Amino acid sequence: KHPWFFYFGGQSNFNSETFSLMLSARIGFFLLKDRWDLALSETFGVFTSQANESGNFNEELGLLSKVYFPIKIKKYKFSPYTGAGVSLVVDGDFDEQDTYFRTMFLAGVSYYVGPGSLDIGMQYDKTSKFTMTVGYTFLF
Repeated sequence: KHPWFFYFGGQSNFNSETFSLMLSARIGFFLLKDRWDLALSETFGVFTSQANESGNFNEELGLLSKVYFPIKIKKYKFSPYTGAGVSLVVDGDFDEQDTYFRTMFLAGVSYYVGPGSLDIGMQYDKTSKFTMTVGYTFLF
């Protein structure tokens, strides 16, 4: 049995030079029930930088997989996870875009509440470094 899920969330990244806000969605299924998932992901966001005073956009389409540790803390309904993904990124403004592939690594914790889980984590890639992610996974 491989239950399907839908995820909706957001990401933010800021440092002294840039600020970005992104919305992301994933649809996927569990390869191993409650332990390993695979999802198709879509992310769209906007960002500003001091070097470029106008805003730019970022759109990504990719594959993402997470492994949930069997150390589920049942009393508190928590489960830590780690994962990785690859995305095709279209980055730039409406006149000029840059297209490239991006790999990312994830780590976080899922809190099981309601029909799914609240996911809070960090995402790392060499372009934007660390990004905080928050979202909700609906289990079918």
